[in-house]
Amino acid sequence: EPVGVTYDNIVQEEPPEAIDADGDVFQDEIVFSNEDVPEDNGNDGLMLGEAGASTSAPKATPVNLAHRKCVYICLAFAVIMLTALSVVLTVDLEEVTNEGKQSESQKELLIDFLVRRGVTLDEVLNDFSTAQGQAVAFLSEEDWDGEMSWLYSDLEEEPDMIVERYVLALIYFECQGADWIHSYNFLSAEDHCNWNAIFTIDGESTIEGVTSCNDDGRVQRLYFPVNNLRCQDGLPGEMQHLQYLEALVARGNYIEGEMPFFIRELPNLSVLSFGYNQMEGSLPAWIGDMTKLSVLHLSDNTFVGSIPPGMHQLTKLKYLGMDDNFFTGNLDDFLPNLANLQWLYMEDNQFTGTLDWLDGLHGLTYLDVSKNKLNGELPSNVFAHPQLSIMDLHGNAFTGKLPTPQYQNPDLQLFSVHSNQLTGSIPENLGSAIVNITMLDLSFNSFTGTIPNLSGTNRLRFLMTSGNDFKKQEMPFFAGLTSLVELSMKGNSIVGNIPNWIGELSRMKWLDLDANEFIGSVPSEIGKLTELYALLLNRNDLDGTLPVEISQLASLEVFLIDGNGITGGTSEICDKADKIDFFVSDCDSGVEGQPPQLDCPCCTTCCVSGDPDCSDYEWTSMHDPIVENDFSRGYAFNYSDASPSFTKLNDVNP
Repeated sequence: EPVGVTYDNIVQEEPPEAIDADGDVFQDEIVFSNEDVPEDNGNDGLMLGEAGASTSAPKATPVNLAHRKCVYICLAFAVIMLTALSVVLTVDLEEVTNEGKQSESQKELLIDFLVRRGVTLDEVLNDFSTAQGQAVAFLSEEDWDGEMSWLYSDLEEEPDMIVERYVLALIYFECQGADWIHSYNFLSAEDHCNWNAIFTIDGESTIEGVTSCNDDGRVQRLYFPVNNLRCQDGLPGEMQHLQYLEALVARGNYIEGEMPFFIRELPNLSVLSFGYNQMEGSLPAWIGDMTKLSVLHLSDNTFVGSIPPGMHQLTKLKYLGMDDNFFTGNLDDFLPNLANLQWLYMEDNQFTGTLDWLDGLHGLTYLDVSKNKLNGELPSNVFAHPQLSIMDLHGNAFTGKLPTPQYQNPDLQLFSVHSNQLTGSIPENLGSAIVNITMLDLSFNSFTGTIPNLSGTNRLRFLMTSGNDFKKQEMPFFAGLTSLVELSMKGNSIVGNIPNWIGELSRMKWLDLDANEFIGSVPSEIGKLTELYALLLNRNDLDGTLPVEISQLASLEVFLIDGNGITGGTSEICDKADKIDFFVSDCDSGVEGQPPQLDCPCCTTCCVSGDPDCSDYEWTSMHDPIVENDFSRGYAFNYSDASPSFTKLNDVNP
């Protein structure tokens, strides 16, 4: 070995070592041998050691060999790792490229499939800014390799199911599915027959979305009510390929456009509901060819024009809702043929005709033809219809007398003829004939005679007789009508005192006795009507002071007592009158410095006693009950003729 070289000269801290029989040093079980390294004849290295040692180039020591060996090994390892990484990256890139190519291939296959089957045009499918392009992208990129991958393994094996899945995805993209209130599980990896959701309200469960498929997995019913579907261009025409569709319910959304042409291509459709949308245009003539329809609901859109002649062919219709549009035409031309009708809503249009067809619709239960241009006399057996529970005829031009009931009718619950041109007296036996009536509106006609007492109508909640030509009479005896919520008798020529039994009508919310000839003081029993919302006693001949019990009416918001001879003050009422939005009295003397007839610091309007213009405005309840979805009633006021101080509009639903 070289002179003076020891392991201690190289490494200051002595590691474990071993010496073999030849004297070579082993470290970490790696053997370094002089024979393994070629002799170095250069002078590039200095020998370490004692003074006087040779300075010629030595052979490599075991430790130098160890360093070089490590470098070689590390370089070799690095080369191996870089090579491996390169291989991995190349493989991954190839996989991504292959996946992209595969996705593009799938997309091309699907587009070709849809084009060949005449579902959508090629240029539309290849434009991925369209709803059709987005639907194809979903199916080929996300859906193809998911749980439904079996469906795409052979496009020709289940072609109809693929088309239907595409159409449903298209509805989602066309109608802004991301903004729907409920997603209905659309675009999930599940079978599209499960693209639905179940809701439980008041213990009753309903299913929405794709609500039914047949045994072959073909869509039968689509139910999208009030779900914020925003279809600016209408529903997609590709829906014509839902050939087994029996029901399409999309009411209460934002569907625009005309009646979709694809509807006529659905041979099994029996339920069509587009009510409460933003559709327009006229009804196409082919609607008369949809002879399987049992439900046609087009309410609250902006349809125009006359009813197509073929409508009389829809003899299976049970529900027809065309209300709140701009339809014209004569109802007599097609309604007589629709003998199976049970629900008929035609209000708020411009229909003409009569009610001569009513006798032939024996199964009719709901009838609303209000606010049209119907005329003629009411059928003689109008109160004898075997099924009718709702009969709303208001806002037309019917003439003649109100027919006398021939026998008791327990089914009729709502009867409204207000704002017509009916004459004659109200039949005395009316109350005993319609014993289950809940709303009776006879107002604003030209009825004469007197108002019958309507005994026996214990379920009556709304009674309106305002605006007729009755002769003078005292207040009819309504003490037994304890279910009354509204009693409107404006301008009915009623004389005498306000009866004390008025306090027994404890459910009363609206009491309108305006413009009659009541005398005496306001009875204190009115203070028992704790649910009273509106009390209209104006334009009578009442006198005396107001009873303090009125201050107990915590729900009172409208209180009119102007046009009377009431005196005194309202301090007790004003102390609790923070909720009275409209409080009108004769609290203006009309002469500066002269005290008013009634001191009312909290009144919202002060009239001068005897001024006919101050209270010459119409406070009328809203004569348009909503009967499509259960019976309800709201209230509104007309301020068109109000004095300038009346500026606050108010619509309420007590």
